[in-house]
Amino acid sequence: MDRETGPQMTIGEIRVDPKLPPAAPTGRGGRPSRREVLQAGLGGLAGLAGVSTIGWLGCGKRPGQGEENVAATSADVFPGDAPQGELWDQWQKQGWLTEARQKNIKNLWITCGSIQEEPLAELCGVIDAANVNLKSYNEEVYERLNAGRLAPILNTLTALKREGVWFEVTNLIVPTYTDDGEMIRRMCGWLLENLGPDYPLHFSRFRPQHKLTHLPPTPIDVLLEAREIARRSGLHYVYLGNAPQVQDGETTFCPGCKRAVIERTAFFVRSQKLAAGKCSACGTPIAGVWA
Repeated sequence: MDRETGPQMTIGEIRVDPKLPPAAPTGRGGRPSRREVLQAGLGGLAGLAGVSTIGWLGCGKRPGQGEENVAATSADVFPGDAPQGELWDQWQKQGWLTEARQKNIKNLWITCGSIQEEPLAELCGVIDAANVNLKSYNEEVYERLNAGRLAPILNTLTALKREGVWFEVTNLIVPTYTDDGEMIRRMCGWLLENLGPDYPLHFSRFRPQHKLTHLPPTPIDVLLEAREIARRSGLHYVYLGNAPQVQDGETTFCPGCKRAVIERTAFFVRSQKLAAGKCSACGTPIAGVWA
């Protein structure tokens, strides 16, 4: 299946092995199964809003099974998720990422962004795109909510830009922690000043889980306000994840004429109006990596 889909990370087309049996109706937790997503014709992450949710798309192998993993996959995108350092370090040392590239498979890094400069520089040589979870724009909140620090994640974002790796940013809006409008405004200002307007930003809706079951889901109006703040700040591609109630939450709009150029529902592309990576109406280039 070949699809041209848009910013959000378009990293090559997905191919489905015709020998695979029919897909099960759903995957874990009611999500689409890996096979269902592939059969939907996902053209890289550009088919998604809330890109961080596809980490589980990996081929299901563990370190030590690298050759079989790369050889067996029928997808053109090889996503990797946590555990952050250990897993990717093993993949890299065993040559999985290099081998994947040799087989014309794109390497996608889904990450919390906490990594030191030297291994990141090495990793940038073998990945094709990344999705970075920027969990807050406040040091105190970062430490309290994630036991992490903000500065290393900002350094990762600037390094990815410097190294020429396409990436997107996901910000989970957690009520009482990361839903402050002024903090979101400062975050968007930093993204614009340091990265430019064209790297997509995804505001993802929080759902009560694990140690935060006492909190409510993120109100839809908070997500809408965050999107408006980001757009007013000058960011061109802003999406809302985990919020199917918002009809255009996953839509890519042309920054030139403001028309919808890619319309999505979850993992499915409903329509696209692009020509060679440009808006078919006005010719404005749409940022992304295009198949």
